[in-house]
Amino acid sequence: NAAASSCGRSTASLNGSMDRSAWPAGKLMRVKEMARAAAILETSKAPVKLSVIDVVAYYKQLARQRAEWHRNGAFTVNGVLIDERCCFGSAADACKCSRFSNFIVYRAKKALAAIDTTYPPRDERVLRWQESRRLAAASCGADDAEIADRWTALHAVGMYIDDESLASIDDDIADVDGSPLLRGGVQVTRATLHYEAILASMRELGLEPTKEQSPRRVVDLL
Repeated sequence: NAAASSCGRSTASLNGSMDRSAWPAGKLMRVKEMARAAAILETSKAPVKLSVIDVVAYYKQLARQRAEWHRNGAFTVNGVLIDERCCFGSAADACKCSRFSNFIVYRAKKALAAIDTTYPPRDERVLRWQESRRLAAASCGADDAEIADRWTALHAVGMYIDDESLASIDDDIADVDGSPLLRGGVQVTRATLHYEAILASMRELGLEPTKEQSPRRVVDLL
């Protein structure tokens, strides 16, 4: 269907009405990047688990500015219909939703770091791995912030539009007093706490997760 422009002309499509020549190139996460991050975590020789979370109707969670409403109107037998929410298939909305995804990942990383600060690793394999990574990072000139974020983190998290994926070192968690952290007599592991933190972080933004794949060795990932 042709899309009406603000000047009264029509174009072949909604995307055809946008001049995207000056837009910066979008960079989306690839499956191979999450796989590589998980492989790096596995060099610790400790267990590593993956988890995946989708978001219900992600595009429709984000509203448009009023100045953009003209891009998403339709004529029906009952009059003009204006969709005030983002539209799947719109190049502009793909960019907007990708930027918001970056914000979700930023918050997720903060939540995961808080878990790891509260429950630091005690597994000797993980401690040796972190120390070797710390020394390698220092030899490359990395500062403390970069080392904590990119070299010694116990997790990797990313998002492809509305599909969030997480890799976690899955060592046993000890409580603050050093005793094993148990639930119903079962040992709690890091991947479980990471997964729960991601879910809570999403819900704090009013986003409803779906198609959850709780921590496991093999996941389906877009």
